[in-house]
Amino acid sequence: MRRGERTPLARQLRRAMTPSEQRLWDALRSRQLRGHKFRRQRPIEGFIADLCCDALRLIVEVDGGVHRMREQLEQDLTRESILRDQGFTVLRVTADEVMRDLDAVLGKIGEMIEAIESERKSSPQRPPHPPTPQRSSPQRPPHPPTPQRSSPQRPPHPPTPSPARGEGESRNPVPPLPLRERGSGGEGEKRERGLGMRGKKRE
Repeated sequence: MRRGERTPLARQLRRAMTPSEQRLWDALRSRQLRGHKFRRQRPIEGFIADLCCDALRLIVEVDGGVHRMREQLEQDLTRESILRDQGFTVLRVTADEVMRDLDAVLGKIGEMIEAIESERKSSPQRPPHPPTPQRSSPQRPPHPPTPQRSSPQRPPHPPTPSPARGEGESRNPVPPLPLRERGSGGEGEKRERGLGMRGKKRE
């Protein structure tokens, strides 16, 4: 049975309960038996249980005449084995028992409830699993700072002295040529000739 098909089928079975199922449901509904809540036509693991108490994980099956057939008995055993593997306790009662002696059936269910409760009280509760420690990668030491290469400092250049007055001239300056030694036809020669002419006129 597919998961999507269980809910519509369960609703259909609730509307079409057998007289024995309806009678037992009327006695268990609204927490009438020891304050435990039962649900009818409960989908569980691909099956639909007639009555189920989720808190106790207790299933009550009301078997009609069809469950006496060999083929149906084998199916019931397989179904019950699967439910027990899932942690459920299965109690089977016949439809005749419910219709003839409802109080006896309720007594069987009450005894099963007491057995489940006493077993839970006596069994040690498993401590919760400690949280799984997260694997942390080892922290690497921080890398040392990379030393910066510093270029060797050069000594500052000495200031260039500005040439003082008179400095920078050649040590052996060439003396200017006298007027007489300058080339012929120069201005000095003309001046000398002019002065001579003026002297002669005054005489």
